[in-house]
Amino acid sequence: MQAEWAPSRSSESFSLGAWLVDPRHLSRGELALAFLIYAACWELGFVVSTEYWFLPAGVRIAALLRMQTTQWPVLLLAEWLAIAVYETTVGPGYRTSLGALLGVVGPFFCTGAFIYVWRRTACPDPAEAPRKLIKLLTSIVLAAGAAAVVLSLMLVSEGRLGFDRFAWNVASYWGGDVVGVLVISPLLIQLGQPRPIWMRREVWRYCLTTMLPLWVALLLAMGFAPSVVPHLVLIVLLPPVWMAFKAGWRGASLSLTLTSIALYMVPDAVRPTLQPSLVQLLVAIMGFLTLLLGSWVNAERFSREKLDAHLTKLAEANDALRQKSDAMRVLAQRLVHAQESERSLLRARLARDLGRAVDALSAHLSLLARDVDHPQHLALVDTLRTLVQDVRNAMSDCFEELQPAHGLLQTVLESGPIGRALESAGIVLQVQSDTPDIEVQEGRGLLLFRIVQHLASMLLKRGDGRRLDVRAVHDAGGSTLLRVSATLSTHAPWDVDAFAADHEFVALRDRVLAEGGVLGFETRDPGAVQVDIDLPPQR
Repeated sequence: MQAEWAPSRSSESFSLGAWLVDPRHLSRGELALAFLIYAACWELGFVVSTEYWFLPAGVRIAALLRMQTTQWPVLLLAEWLAIAVYETTVGPGYRTSLGALLGVVGPFFCTGAFIYVWRRTACPDPAEAPRKLIKLLTSIVLAAGAAAVVLSLMLVSEGRLGFDRFAWNVASYWGGDVVGVLVISPLLIQLGQPRPIWMRREVWRYCLTTMLPLWVALLLAMGFAPSVVPHLVLIVLLPPVWMAFKAGWRGASLSLTLTSIALYMVPDAVRPTLQPSLVQLLVAIMGFLTLLLGSWVNAERFSREKLDAHLTKLAEANDALRQKSDAMRVLAQRLVHAQESERSLLRARLARDLGRAVDALSAHLSLLARDVDHPQHLALVDTLRTLVQDVRNAMSDCFEELQPAHGLLQTVLESGPIGRALESAGIVLQVQSDTPDIEVQEGRGLLLFRIVQHLASMLLKRGDGRRLDVRAVHDAGGSTLLRVSATLSTHAPWDVDAFAADHEFVALRDRVLAEGGVLGFETRDPGAVQVDIDLPPQR
């Protein structure tokens, strides 16, 4: 089954993709072609390998990683064919059935077992690539060790190896297999990908700029100072590290393979200065280092790409949220303006209609007082005239709350209906402003009036208010309200949830939102709530 994890715009973003963890099932034609290619590559690696490393081990690992487990028997058959051809033409041949069994089946089963165990726990997530690659390299090292033991036992059973050299032979086979895997397998497993590493122009440019000068120095040393060649080999192995930074583990594998090919081409006259065990150790260390480093670079690159994608989506979401917020603010401004216009219109109509009715009632009572001469009736008329005056005063307070009259804000608050209502409830009102001569009908002056009105209504509804302290801060010119801080003090503790759900507080919050401001509150102590309002400069 094809894995659902698909590469993004470039396979560079993936350190270990689904094509390794869950490879594609090959058709019969593809399987036959894989059989022939595997046998040919295995035979070629057998012929080319020298004392430095064993290339068929890398071919085997690459094939096992690129094919599904159910199709591995085809690889075993192809490997048996390649070994049979080699042993009957070049090699000494097997003397016993046990030796043939160990030499043909043993290494393949050892390697396959460790790869199978790794694949059971592997995943194609790029973020997990470094950790999974460490497990893969560990599995390869253990598989190479097990294969080295099996092959050494095969030589012992064939009578071609004594027990005194058994440990040395295991170490030699082990090192050759590990290095052979490192120098060829990472490159071969990219076969079948849409854009393998060797098809990228920039990768070849990196390879040439890093490897060419060092190899020129190595060639000159071979001709004029062969004794310094081992020291230059240390420097020549550095390009894979640079390629790991530039192109991930794929670029490092290409550079490591090219370096290994160049080491194979070292003339025989210089080979005595290059000890095989030292070269194996250097290539093994450099291979592990560059593959792990490249995998980490790929994982970091993918994390940055993923973070950039999330940041882009977050920026788009913020822009959409900002647009919605601006639309809500415009809508709130229209609602507030409509509300104020409706209040002005309602105030004018009530003042006209109710004023006429109260004036007519007052005139009728005056006429009635002239016609009544009984003392009790006159007292009743005077009482009615007093009630009419109370109605007139209540109308005036209602009109003032709907739309305050012209005047200084400080005077309107203290001597108006808000101040009188708070005073009658035993609540102390204190309003401090750094601009005391602000008019109540001005834009932010009316806003401050509404803020005090909402806060006073919240205190009056509770019935246990003590103080309402309001402080207003304006800009340097004194024309723009920037900040309002209010403290509502009561005898009983405040319920924060009830405070936030109060319709007066909600109306205040909507009004502040319409002005583009920010409102927040906190309880300083159980009987006091601090309300802070920050407003933007008036445009």
